[in-house]
Amino acid sequence: MIKRFIRTILPSPVLAYLRGIRASGAVPSGISQKTHPDGKRASLDFDGIYQRNGFEGTESRSGGGSTLEQTRVISREIPLLLKELGVKHFLDVPCGDLNWMRYVELGDVKYTGGDIVQTIVDKNTAEYGDEKRSFQRINIITGPLPVADMIFCRDCLVHLSFADGLSALEQFRNSGAKWLLTTTFTDRASNSDLYEGDIWRPLNLEKAPYNLPKAERYINEACTEGGGLFGDKCLALWRIDS
Repeated sequence: MIKRFIRTILPSPVLAYLRGIRASGAVPSGISQKTHPDGKRASLDFDGIYQRNGFEGTESRSGGGSTLEQTRVISREIPLLLKELGVKHFLDVPCGDLNWMRYVELGDVKYTGGDIVQTIVDKNTAEYGDEKRSFQRINIITGPLPVADMIFCRDCLVHLSFADGLSALEQFRNSGAKWLLTTTFTDRASNSDLYEGDIWRPLNLEKAPYNLPKAERYINEACTEGGGLFGDKCLALWRIDS
């Protein structure tokens, strides 16, 4: 019963990953990890994941959550929000391969895409860089972050341990940005940390250890991944000084 339930809620790349561990006792080649002595993993090896398409995305190497279908709602809502708030400079970290963001109409807003994978930065610069769009290598855990009015951080903290996620939030706070727009799962009663062998988990940023105040706004993504069991996935907006 438990195994059957797990199969219904986990994306296929995660299931493939878990099957690989069970069969071989080793992490499959598509997913590399960095493990601390205490058994907690700081983060996935995103360089390796991108190079080997470790998330097994068919449309984007950033994974199933970055398809045009899964981003149809936020692609429409983000420009409206930026206009409403008067955002002039938008920092997207991590930007990934720009599979969907390149189609979002940002108008006169200056866009900076940051990613820890240098290959992504170089490719995006060559293909999409112009006077309004620039890209640079950024580690959100250690900083520093470039100046922006809004920080957009989608589908990232879910891949980080508590310690690294809190460090990233501290970097956001120190950046001077006014707004944070990031992923949260509003119906989750509690959060779990990441350990060796984990890839991700849903996070409710209003629960411990993050304990952010109630967001000023929620944009439900209408997520259909996992058979609809992540229907509470939202982009939430916070004033960083809150």
